[in-house]
Amino acid sequence: MSISWARIFPEGLEAEPSPKLVQYFGQCTETIFQEYKDLVKYWLAFNEINCSILIFDFIPNMPPERKQDTIRLLHNQFLASARAVNRVCAVDSGYQVGCMLAGYPLTCDSASIRAAQVKMQRGLYYSSACVTTHEDAEMDGAGNLILGDKNPCLSYSNWGWSIAPLRPALAAE
Repeated sequence: MSISWARIFPEGLEAEPSPKLVQYFGQCTETIFQEYKDLVKYWLAFNEINCSILIFDFIPNMPPERKQDTIRLLHNQFLASARAVNRVCAVDSGYQVGCMLAGYPLTCDSASIRAAQVKMQRGLYYSSACVTTHEDAEMDGAGNLILGDKNPCLSYSNWGWSIAPLRPALAAE
């Protein structure tokens, strides 16, 4: 289940990145954690929390002031997330809080997937599977650990696990 905090506090949002957003998000998470405390054990404060930084890949010559705004936005988002973790654990210390990261390859080609993996592994751990909107796709766990569609650019073992044609990156790479 995903909850848009703008639906909880529709007047509590501002157009520009602001430290006030940390406070507003705190009020929102406090309300949600109390409301769903007996129904939800696993929480993500933000889905794909690192999405804002990925813009640097798409706009390589971004003006320095825009980069600074993005870094400020991320700072506020990380601060809000950390405070949400403290808040939810105060409600129930048995709750588990995770973080979803973005880092998708541009195509399902194995070289593109490998490039995305190496990039994410340089600073973060990343795991993926193919996702599709095709209703006739085999959603049979072909992503090895989660349900997903078989990647048409890979071959598969007799037991259905994908075989990456590229050697694993070494830690020094």
